[in-house]
Amino acid sequence: MLDHVFYDSLFRLRPPESQKDSPIVIIAANDKSIATMQQQRRIGWPWPRDYWGKMISYLNNEAKAKAVVFDLLFDGSSARNAPEKEDDDELFAGAVDASETPVILASRALPDHTVLKIAPPVRNPILGASNISAEGVIRTYAPVVDGLDSIALRTMKQIKQTP
Repeated sequence: MLDHVFYDSLFRLRPPESQKDSPIVIIAANDKSIATMQQQRRIGWPWPRDYWGKMISYLNNEAKAKAVVFDLLFDGSSARNAPEKEDDDELFAGAVDASETPVILASRALPDHTVLKIAPPVRNPILGASNISAEGVIRTYAPVVDGLDSIALRTMKQIKQTP
């Protein structure tokens, strides 16, 4: 316990590092973006999966991303599916399948070494473990969880980088 106190204190004292020139770009859906979508477009959370599919297309074709990683679980059918409209899960899966850029999807590794299934019917999903540590503050990161590569390790393998 005392180790954690020292570690946490030293971590907070370290100088901030600029990430402006980082090769990694994080596009986050946070409270502010969720509120903005609600106010400006009248679209609540969860956002249509088709929006995420359009993001994949943009990142693949325009931004030339090396990988697209979703740290969101798509373990249930989209709340936006309706009989009279195109299936939101299928639209998302179509974008994943059409992407030349690897799309890594979050899943949960289960203790029996199986994986929580995803709802969108992606033909050959690339899955990475997104299991969160039981610690209140995350101080360690497991590269493999119950036999499944973490999202980070799976991404590194997909872009052929060594960790």
